[in-house]
Amino acid sequence: MRKPPNLVFPLIPALAVLAIAGLAACTSDDSPPAVIKPAAQPEDAEATQSRAVLGAPEYWEPAPEEGVELGFGWDSRKGRIVPNRCVRMTPVRASGQVARASLSEVTDTSEVMKSLKVSAAVAVKTMFAKGSAAASFAKSSRVSAQSTTFLLDATVENGVLFAGPYGPADEARLAYPSLEAHATAAGGEPASRLTLQPWAGGLMNDAATFRAYCGDAYVSAITSGARLYATISFRSTSSSQSQKVKTAIEGTYGPVRAEAKAAATHAETLANTSLTVHNLQVGGSGGEIAMSKDALLEKLKSLAGEAEASPQFQYLRLTPYSQMPEWRGTDTWMQAEDEFEVIADYYWQLTNLDDEIETILADYKNYNKLTGKTQPELRAFQDDVLRLRRLIHSAMQPDPEVPADALPASTDGSASAPIELFAAPKTVFKAPSAIDVGLLAGNPTLGQLADELAAASPFGNPSLLRIHLPIPDHVSTATDAATLREAVVDWYVRPRAKRACDRDPTEKDCLTNAELDDVQQFVVVRAGG
Repeated sequence: MRKPPNLVFPLIPALAVLAIAGLAACTSDDSPPAVIKPAAQPEDAEATQSRAVLGAPEYWEPAPEEGVELGFGWDSRKGRIVPNRCVRMTPVRASGQVARASLSEVTDTSEVMKSLKVSAAVAVKTMFAKGSAAASFAKSSRVSAQSTTFLLDATVENGVLFAGPYGPADEARLAYPSLEAHATAAGGEPASRLTLQPWAGGLMNDAATFRAYCGDAYVSAITSGARLYATISFRSTSSSQSQKVKTAIEGTYGPVRAEAKAAATHAETLANTSLTVHNLQVGGSGGEIAMSKDALLEKLKSLAGEAEASPQFQYLRLTPYSQMPEWRGTDTWMQAEDEFEVIADYYWQLTNLDDEIETILADYKNYNKLTGKTQPELRAFQDDVLRLRRLIHSAMQPDPEVPADALPASTDGSASAPIELFAAPKTVFKAPSAIDVGLLAGNPTLGQLADELAAASPFGNPSLLRIHLPIPDHVSTATDAATLREAVVDWYVRPRAKRACDRDPTEKDCLTNAELDDVQQFVVVRAGG
């Protein structure tokens, strides 16, 4: 589950710059939008009955690129803003600047999205269109397990604008009334809680209509400021050199900077290393684009000033309507672990896997020939990966113009053959299933697509597909099967599993040591071959 940012707000005035945008039309809005009642939506069949108040958790989502206002609705299944304000509220400003930065190792696009707290629905939406700046950055970063990549996430937040109980004469108020120059409240007592607009309250018993006009949650808070995303990647031909560069990157760009002597050593190491830097800045007053590792470091130093001078919305807090005391409708809120999470994870893992196979094939001479698939097997595997990506992409199209069964067929007649991702001995796990291509091509429901994908990998975890890849020569010089299996899991699976456990121990990517040992049974090696 996504956790909210830590918000602490010493007083500064910068949030006022963005308050004008977020406050637009935030006064009393009792009139319903002029829209026509929509037809029933198929996903409403999956709605559950309203749970107890506070049963559905709120969470934070990176601000969408298409813009947002406080109080707007949010559709958690489509990962998008619903531009109607269905709650009666008064914006409240809490000022202050908070700066934080993190530096973590990542191996694929899916892990970048999870680290940046991109929801599953937005991750799916990004397959076809813009989602949030964070999702777009993750999509374009092209992270690969064949390189070592660090994700830098630096944020400076000026404050938060949040929804407070409606005050009749208030356009906005401060979170700390004693700091106001003069009181603005007049013309009646303010409300004691947030409520629905009267017209929206009248739609509670019609789940499809309410969701179409209001979504299943609303934007209850917005943070502003500036944020810098960056990936720093390198490739190394030796484990010792790789560790040396890792230490240099952590000491240079991490939250804890190295002392002068160590910093000089790190600078020399990085100067002699080919680094690939990919970055995106959201908010701030401009300046030079950071195209090098040195420019990136300078940008980090100026981020706080830029955030104050020219802020932009960064995060939204999304609160389900079912938390409102008056709620009597059907709760359609999408939980964190649902079909979209499985589908998004699979799609982005396959996208990275396709790139990684291409990298290995181009440099196959430097990979251990006793591990992973052979060159012909890798090419066939890459074709299966592409077929599966096409099927998922077609099945998830918002308005598909071309059915999945009309996709280009292979010339060998294998287009309808099941795709078996794991064919190793299945002595520990429930046997992973071959993917039914006919089902995926036949307009499956979200549940059918997610179940089919989840059953195709041990633990429903597509990141384990990397155990089919050979490891670089420098990783292990062993020739016995047991040591090679362990080396493959230690290279491709164990570090990612540990990071997942650090983020959230309930993630399917988080595996115990015993489970990692079990995964070794799926590793095919040619010991002594």
